[in-house]
Amino acid sequence: MTKNLSINFSYRNVVIFTVIIFFATRVIDGVLRWFLANFGLYYLTYLPQLSIIFCITMSFCLLKLNRLSLNKIVVFLILAFGSIIAITYIRNLIQIFWGLYVSICFVFGLIAYKYVFSLENQKYIPRISLILLLIVMLGLVVDYSFDLPWVGFSFEMGGLSLEGSREWETSGLFGRRLAGFSRASFDTSGQLLVLLLLYIAFGQSLKLKILVYLLGGLGIYLTTTKTAIGIWAFFGVLFLLQKITPVKVQIIFRKIIPVVLFLIGFTLPVLSYYFSNEYNSNIFEVIVASRENDKDLKITNSFVMGRFIYIWPAAIENTITQGNILFGKGIGGIGTPLLYVNSDFYNPADNTYVHLFSLFGLSSFIFYPLWLKKIISMSAMRSKEEIYFYLFSLYALLNAISVGCEAQLIQFFMGMFIMYRNKFSMRKYEKL
Repeated sequence: MTKNLSINFSYRNVVIFTVIIFFATRVIDGVLRWFLANFGLYYLTYLPQLSIIFCITMSFCLLKLNRLSLNKIVVFLILAFGSIIAITYIRNLIQIFWGLYVSICFVFGLIAYKYVFSLENQKYIPRISLILLLIVMLGLVVDYSFDLPWVGFSFEMGGLSLEGSREWETSGLFGRRLAGFSRASFDTSGQLLVLLLLYIAFGQSLKLKILVYLLGGLGIYLTTTKTAIGIWAFFGVLFLLQKITPVKVQIIFRKIIPVVLFLIGFTLPVLSYYFSNEYNSNIFEVIVASRENDKDLKITNSFVMGRFIYIWPAAIENTITQGNILFGKGIGGIGTPLLYVNSDFYNPADNTYVHLFSLFGLSSFIFYPLWLKKIISMSAMRSKEEIYFYLFSLYALLNAISVGCEAQLIQFFMGMFIMYRNKFSMRKYEKL
């Protein structure tokens, strides 16, 4: 018995250490890649991923010492089923392994949940999230003030050209998109949103929460990531309504919001596919060609032209013609695995529902009512943990409109979201 407890304790420390390394390296990923590549040690940038794979492997080895939850069993079965579908339609093991590799942060979230959000560790969350947020802000200030050597840097590994930190700009008034110490502006803005939501949920001082929210907003503005700016403003309105409306109205409102956000994110790509024949355009090919011809400065595609006209309908059509409408193309059927293995058919999806449809077809629709039901059950926000997962879910729903399923931080916390169990009765709460 003592030996089993000792093994569990040691494994917990390994998981916590890996989580810390994962977050720390995400916020300085750009400068870290540049620094290691200059010494020929670029392969060390993948140590966090190797640590995550090690934790997942250890979790399987310790199954006899830990009870495997139903949630984990279901997720592993889904991944296994998706791999079988991929073998049937993709028939490229390297591409399938890429797809599984892209999913490791999600699986790691399933494993890390009980260690990260244990009562003894929750008290450290505000402090750690604030430190990391300040590091991200420092990177943005430095990037804004100086020309940094890692911006626009790339390196070769395994015959592939990999970005150190992306240099690009957006159209309109925003100009250059700053990434700070990270790899890309959208990575940095995502980090800021996750970190400020963690502090707002677990922090104590209202004044500090407001300050962190405003500071995070300034950083998000510097990244010029329009989706993130919109999400940040959305939360500002939500926090304001929290202070001026009755509790019962707040709960009703918080139950409605997830459904509305889901319908927006789900309906847009459906409409794009429906109108694709009438409004067909090759604008995306033009954008891709311009990026290939201009290696020094990359221009982002607009939301309407890049996604609604081409990316979404093309991804849906490709899944229907090259996969199965009921079960999709399987793991690795879209996104990064295509970019590195079969780039001629690369499509980023740029919508979570399109991405899941490409992987699992119409079967993915089973996930959505379960997801919404769990979010709505958290709408009373009766604990710090529940506050965070409700706010994170709104962030994920907003992000789902224009981003696929490959963002590592969102994957990680989505895995944790699945493992979270409500500790309250909604009916009892509403009677108070």
